[in-house]
Amino acid sequence: MPSVNGWAICTPQNGVVLALLLMTRRKLWPWIVLGYAVALSQGAKAFSGGPHFTSLEILGNLAEVGIAAFTLPPFRNLKQWLQERRLLPAFLFYAMIGGPLLMALTVARQVPGTAGSVAEASLNFWARVRIVALAEALGIALATSLVLVLLNSETYRLFRLRALPQTLALFAISGSSTWLVFQAGASPLLLLVPVAILVIIAFRLGLRAAVLSTALSTVAAALWTLQFHGPAAAPQTYFALAILVILPLSVTLAGKHYVEDRLADAHGELDKLKSLDRLTGVPNRKRFDLVLDREWQRATRDPKHVALLMVDVDDFDLFNQHYGPQAGDECLRLVAARMSDQPHRAYDLISRYDGGRFTVLLPGASGEAVERIAEEFRAEIAAQEWPHELSPFERVTVSVGWAAMVPTEHSRPDALIAAAETALRQARENGKNRVEGVNANLDAVTLA
Repeated sequence: MPSVNGWAICTPQNGVVLALLLMTRRKLWPWIVLGYAVALSQGAKAFSGGPHFTSLEILGNLAEVGIAAFTLPPFRNLKQWLQERRLLPAFLFYAMIGGPLLMALTVARQVPGTAGSVAEASLNFWARVRIVALAEALGIALATSLVLVLLNSETYRLFRLRALPQTLALFAISGSSTWLVFQAGASPLLLLVPVAILVIIAFRLGLRAAVLSTALSTVAAALWTLQFHGPAAAPQTYFALAILVILPLSVTLAGKHYVEDRLADAHGELDKLKSLDRLTGVPNRKRFDLVLDREWQRATRDPKHVALLMVDVDDFDLFNQHYGPQAGDECLRLVAARMSDQPHRAYDLISRYDGGRFTVLLPGASGEAVERIAEEFRAEIAAQEWPHELSPFERVTVSVGWAAMVPTEHSRPDALIAAAETALRQARENGKNRVEGVNANLDAVTLA
């Protein structure tokens, strides 16, 4: 803990303990607190404050850490933590003001500094409180954010080979600007230059890089101050400015990213709803056309079969007239549900085509495999034995027409649809509740 004239510039140990508490379940907190109290008592033996001061110092440190730990949201990951609404006010008012002030009021009357430092006797009580509280507040801000960032796996993406040049360049600019400012005398206005660079880093690389850069530049500023006996207020002022800018900015950016993510999710859900058939819940004709066109183009570049099943509910118009439109809608929902429940590949597409017809798009399937899949769909619906008094089978059945083709540069997806419709018409003409299909040569059936 570097110090100038007996006063600590920054006391980070409480920030480290606070970070560990935020990352740990509360039932384990007593063990961490107990261990910290023992460490504090051992450290206090090196100074001549006496048992009374030792007790006050332990109490003050634990109170400071406890106030912050109980008021800050628990830490699971950095992105989620920054999106907590109460993070910023709790961090500023409790972690950086309330806790450090209580610590300072506890120990400042006994000794005039932290960590056993000796200050000038001319300083009054409130001056001591200000010095102790400021060092504690800066330590909490620096150490807590630094530990949480260093223990987050996302941080190390900054140092991957592709990102490394930009990361090192921005760190170098930040460090050199801090060195130049403090060499020039650490004028309050000049301190805004490295802070502005930290803002750029936050925008370019995020909070993780900004925190790392802030920590490195603050250490550099403290070492420069110690080496040339500058005022302790200079690095403290710089770090206070950095924290008061970077933390709110990072929380704001996290909120912005959260809103953007939610909007993207909402747009995705809206697009998904637009592509679904309202009655059956399976993809609609529009979605079918888009996916068919995409798979057709893909199969044209990398020649392979594209197969299509056309599934039609037999005598659906008679079912609708006999049982009513509501029963007809329920019939379609049941057929769609049973078809969706059939085992199929993730990239196969079951959709409602129109009326009582459904389609099943099977990229890469051909021949016997397509015919087997078509027969499984037909058998599954027939096995449900949903009543249909006007059907010759006295139950709901489907006819299936299938076609499988290899696209060419001069072909269109309409050819596949036409071939499947032809096969479906043949299945209906041959008695319904059956499967017909063709593994066609595309050149023979391409539409003009």
